[in-house]
Amino acid sequence: MVHLNIATDLSPIGLIRNKDYGGYFCTPKSAVVFANLGVDGIHFCILPDEKDLTLENSPVYVVSPMTPDHYVEVVAENFNDFLSLVVSVKDAGALECISFVEKEGFLEHLQDIPQGNPEVEKAITALSKSFSVKSIVDVYDYVKQTQAKTDFTKIQYTDEYYELIG
Repeated sequence: MVHLNIATDLSPIGLIRNKDYGGYFCTPKSAVVFANLGVDGIHFCILPDEKDLTLENSPVYVVSPMTPDHYVEVVAENFNDFLSLVVSVKDAGALECISFVEKEGFLEHLQDIPQGNPEVEKAITALSKSFSVKSIVDVYDYVKQTQAKTDFTKIQYTDEYYELIG
């Protein structure tokens, strides 16, 4: 089963773990929420694939309740790739903006991330030691390619979502 059960605080890299996080109107019906950014209701979830009950090979999505047209976007093909992306950019929040910025804007965002923060380095080291992270050189292209091959029409939402969106 997918979990971030490591003792290290991951909030410095944008992964706030909260087992009671309920989601928002745009959180897909079957979503398993595993972390949030702590701002604007943005959270990360996995949508279970009936072929993978462990969720480890199911796609990871970011849910952004304040971003119309990009409420739910896929960011990784699976949980380990998601963690690899976070380790590569040292900020889970950076993955959220890929859906609505050009590559140059994403790279500028990465340059704004403060470097040398010991708490960030501790969180990155903990993830790297606890999970099978790999080097993903071009995070932006990885996410865009994953989005291009995802069928978003299969995502099911709550009645509240359809009432608000129409």
